[in-house]
Amino acid sequence: MLKTRLLLGACTIIIVASAFLAAFYLPAGKAALMPTAISISQQTDSYTIRSYNGKIGVFKNDNVVPDQVLDIFTQNLPQSEQKKLQEGIHAKNHDELLTILENYSS
Repeated sequence: MLKTRLLLGACTIIIVASAFLAAFYLPAGKAALMPTAISISQQTDSYTIRSYNGKIGVFKNDNVVPDQVLDIFTQNLPQSEQKKLQEGIHAKNHDELLTILENYSS
């Protein structure tokens, strides 16, 4: 009986402490919204593919520094593709980005 009460008391303390920590570190409503916010953010990301230091660079959301640099030298591409990469090729989402990049890697 004493072991049961001690175990129940320990569980209660853990539950209360967890609730306190969650309330302290996560503002109201944020915990439930975080996964949705991440998926919405991923859906709204846009990309620009352009020449960067002689290679193909992938820039996310108009960043100045590329998120990724492909090991494909732009000088080896046809002039028309080099011009497109100098101007920047826009991809509305990640799927469109992958489709564009597949064309350069094949």
